[in-house]
Amino acid sequence: MAARYCVHTVTIALFVALAMTGRAWAAPQEHEHVHEHDNEHGREHDNGHDHDHDHESKFDHDHSGWELGLALGGVALLDESEVAFGLHLHLLRGVEALPGWRFGFGAEGVFDEHGHGNLSVVINYRIFGGLNASVAPGIVLMELADGWAPRFASHFEVAWEFEVGGIHLGPVVEYAWSSVDRHAMVGVHIGFML
Repeated sequence: MAARYCVHTVTIALFVALAMTGRAWAAPQEHEHVHEHDNEHGREHDNGHDHDHDHESKFDHDHSGWELGLALGGVALLDESEVAFGLHLHLLRGVEALPGWRFGFGAEGVFDEHGHGNLSVVINYRIFGGLNASVAPGIVLMELADGWAPRFASHFEVAWEFEVGGIHLGPVVEYAWSSVDRHAMVGVHIGFML
């Protein structure tokens, strides 16, 4: 049992390290623009024109507000060789002092013959652009032969989002693990900024 918690702790630490490395790697580089119309005689532009350029992606703006998100798709129940429908909900809030990071709560349901429910604390990191990853330690409630049994669970998610009319849409891949269940989901993520 202690080894299992150690593995989860190491996994979370690796996630944080990768997120920090990814953020540093994707940091915008400072560069100067020389435009052909401004450099006719080998001179860099100094003609009074304002040439400020906005190179931020749509996802580099402030994400310190609340997001209500859902992911839905097909779930492969790896221990049961079965496929079911899954729905994951989360409520996240960004923190201005920690750009790229969002924290909140999540709930997941897998609708199969047993019934799976997961409640978790969600840690989300926007790596760059619309690419983000989440880790969500929590508990899974699963209907077993001897009743409903809570177990420790880990949930991992990677999504690539595109902003369409103020809504975040894109593909999502998830993997969840507990002592009584392992499943993976491929689906669609939909996020609403509140």
